[in-house]
Amino acid sequence: MASVRLVGVLPHLDRPFEYAVTPATQAAGPGMRVRVRFSGKDTEGIVLGRHAAPTTDRALAPLHRLVSEDVVVPPAMMRVCEEVAERCAGTVGDVLRLALPPRHARAEKADRAAAEKEPEAGEPAEPRRPRRLTRTHSPPPPAPGTVTRDSPPCSRAPAARRDRCPAPASPWTRTTPGPRSPPMRSETSIPSRERSSSPPISGTSPG
Repeated sequence: MASVRLVGVLPHLDRPFEYAVTPATQAAGPGMRVRVRFSGKDTEGIVLGRHAAPTTDRALAPLHRLVSEDVVVPPAMMRVCEEVAERCAGTVGDVLRLALPPRHARAEKADRAAAEKEPEAGEPAEPRRPRRLTRTHSPPPPAPGTVTRDSPPCSRAPAARRDRCPAPASPWTRTTPGPRSPPMRSETSIPSRERSSSPPISGTSPG
């Protein structure tokens, strides 16, 4: 028989349950995921351990299915989940529900295949072949005075016009700013008496 901790059950059902091991689930061990029938529903559980005899005289329900042979909850992780549930006044089933990631069968198969390819203890590992690096040859620099596509526009000009090209400014020199033009006086800054040059028109009485 196997002692199973159910995942995500009600608080008053947060305790281990015993299930009978069938020939199809004979490989079930501590820390593995299984599926069991609980209250007429297919429920996920974690195997806590295997025992020779049950602690009750009632007939045990069998393990429905072994989800994976990978140990997803080691004993140390189970103790941590129990301590978290006790400290936070929660249930172990809820802590397991939040701690367990979704199952990916493809990732589990890839991990098993990688583990089988690893050399066994005592056997020398196959030396890795060094990676062959290809050296890229850069073109030689152009000769002095040669005009290329990347040359500045002045250097591509005819020789008679190159004297008119300004000398390139050094990145370390700082150009001195020229004199600034006085700011323009806005209409709001001009006094009201200067806005109109014509004298004000005096009113005439009708007559």
